[in-house]
Amino acid sequence: MAKYKIAWLPGDGIGIEVLEAAKIVLDKTGLDAEYIHGDIGWEFWRTEGDAFPARTIELLKMWMLPCLEQSLPSLKRF
Repeated sequence: MAKYKIAWLPGDGIGIEVLEAAKIVLDKTGLDAEYIHGDIGWEFWRTEGDAFPARTIELLKMWMLPCLEQSLPSLKRF
């Protein structure tokens, strides 16, 4: 079992590439982490009407996770 759990919130657009690069850096440091994917971004807004679904908020609350996420400047919730 990993020592750390980190929410992985890539969203869409550049966020995917940025978080992949961040993961490479964190892995190179030897960080013992499990990355837990959370849903966020335009695709969820388009299909569900919410860019930051309640299930993702609950994931963060349940685990009290630090998170790696893309920037969502238009996000008004949470």
